[in-house]
Amino acid sequence: MAISYGDLEFGLRDRVLVISWPARNLDCFCGLNEKRDRVEVTWMPGFDTRQTRHIAGMMKQAGNRYLDELKIRRSPP
Repeated sequence: MAISYGDLEFGLRDRVLVISWPARNLDCFCGLNEKRDRVEVTWMPGFDTRQTRHIAGMMKQAGNRYLDELKIRRSPP
């Protein structure tokens, strides 16, 4: 299974990074480190199967890519 980065939506909900995958109607919640620049843990409320843990792991990678892009956009030229 592969997740297309373009199919994901990113947002903040109660200071937690939320990655949504609208095509599958899934939300993945991401716990960030203190500096809020790396995803440390992911979870999908209501799901705890091997497949959803695998998807949450892929979402963690996507979340870190998203945060890296934000750092590049925010850094002065």
